Amino acid sequence: MLERRVKTQKLAEITKRGDAGGSLADIQISDAEYPKYVTLAYENESFPKPKNMIGLNKTLPVPEMEQLMLANIDAGPNEMRELAERRALAAQDWLVKSGGIPAARVYVLAPKVEPVTDVKKTGNRADFSLK
Repeated sequence: MLERRVKTQKLAEITKRGDAGGSLADIQISDAEYPKYVTLAYENESFPKPKNMIGLNKTLPVPEMEQLMLANIDAGPNEMRELAERRALAAQDWLVKSGGIPAARVYVLAPKVEPVTDVKKTGNRADFSLK
């Protein structure tokens, strides 16, 4: 989600110039451009930001802006489902390419995203089964 928000800033800038926008998947951000677009994305976020002595938003280094943005991203069920699907496909890809398991023997089921109801639960969980 952080990457999408950063890419959105570049896409908005491209669109303002009148160039063809395209999609977020087509947007490439170089290492030199990244701090500029992270800063723009950070400034557009609505969470409370650290203030300086005068009461203005503090100028922060890129890693701190990223951490604050990540800490304040509210991932809902759809985002969690997408994350689970991407992780499952990455595990499947690793098993086939690095593990030497034939692709026909590895399949991914639809993810089950459960709302957090027990505060004591920690960590993530992945279920693997053999048949």
